[in-house]
Amino acid sequence: MNNTKCCAPASFSIAFLLIASVATFASAQDGLKIEKSKPVIEYKHFDPKNLPDPPPPLGPGEAAVTEYRFEMNTDGRFSFNGPAPEGNPIKLNVKIQSMSITLGLKVVIWLPKDCPKILEAHEDGHSKIAQAYYVDAEKVARALAAKVVGKEAAGEGKDLQSAGNDAMGKVNQKLLDDYLETVQSPCQTAQTAFDRITAHGTNLRPAAKDAVDLAIKEAKEKKTK
Repeated sequence: MNNTKCCAPASFSIAFLLIASVATFASAQDGLKIEKSKPVIEYKHFDPKNLPDPPPPLGPGEAAVTEYRFEMNTDGRFSFNGPAPEGNPIKLNVKIQSMSITLGLKVVIWLPKDCPKILEAHEDGHSKIAQAYYVDAEKVARALAAKVVGKEAAGEGKDLQSAGNDAMGKVNQKLLDDYLETVQSPCQTAQTAFDRITAHGTNLRPAAKDAVDLAIKEAKEKKTK
């Protein structure tokens, strides 16, 4: 593969994941536990003339790509006091007693064989941006979850358990939406700025490591406006 093609625009892609374990009725116990896993960074090298199965998620004209995924795994416990409600479906208000959250970041960097250093540095830049926004993930998740524990949530279902699960499902989704808005959304803004500043990895200046700082700074300035 010639260097010109290898230096064609690189890109990034994103994904997000919410794993909500089945909520269970719990005895009254206040609690909030946040566990932040270390980022998992994986490099995958491929032959552009003989792509693996499944192939890297390359777009038209792209030679390399970096995927990143912010993960949130939640386990909420709730309680219900009072007589069992009647009706079909059952409508129920539960009190969230505790919340355990596990956070993760997974990055996959796809690079062609014999990749030029400038392109590899560019893809590493995308990875570093994602990692930069993951630094405060625990603080963000804790602040969001603190607004939930001890509060009530409404749900409905065919029985008490399914109605409670419905209530927790709504809470989990709101947590995920707020988490991504705080962490992933500005990260995506910075990633886009990084590609523009570096011309998708084809500019020699600024260097990728400097462009990372410039992109994050630009994203912060846009957020404050």
